[in-house]
Amino acid sequence: MGKKLKLKEGWSTLFLVLAMILTTATALYRTEMIGGLQIIPTIGVTAVFAGLLLAKSRFTARTAHFLSFIYGSFFLVYMLGLLMPDSLTWNERATSLIDRMAYWVVQLLDGSTSRDRIIFVIHTSIIYWLLGYTAAWYTFRRPRVWRVVVPMGMLLLSVVYYYTRPRRLSLFLLFYVFLALLYIA
Repeated sequence: MGKKLKLKEGWSTLFLVLAMILTTATALYRTEMIGGLQIIPTIGVTAVFAGLLLAKSRFTARTAHFLSFIYGSFFLVYMLGLLMPDSLTWNERATSLIDRMAYWVVQLLDGSTSRDRIIFVIHTSIIYWLLGYTAAWYTFRRPRVWRVVVPMGMLLLSVVYYYTRPRRLSLFLLFYVFLALLYIA
């Protein structure tokens, strides 16, 4: 049983990946830019664990990525559904999310704008699922350090750079750089 709980890369590597994704997600949530961003840290952490399990599995890369897409789709609909009114059934919540995305695509193709705030949360959730999954994949299956550090770092840098309110998000960037250096080493 002890062998199954060992990671060749080390548990500290997993904790560093989790800390990096949590740092970026928490910085985004702390901007208080829009309601609903509280689900982003949970999505990032779950994606890292899903990526870890799929990276350590015997599935081919194509099958693992497909399974991540399926798991991610269901998990994101669940998490986004939690943001909707309790009076709706889960079927109505999922349908509402799909309808809102479809309406957003129609508006995008027409060149008009959308004021639906949930669209930002949906897209950010998708990005964080991809960040978490690929961070685990490129750590535990196909080690590529820079493919883990750079995307999360760029996202955090853009959040910190464009944030104009009085809260000091630069500390998140400093902490992320420290974690990234530990991860690289």
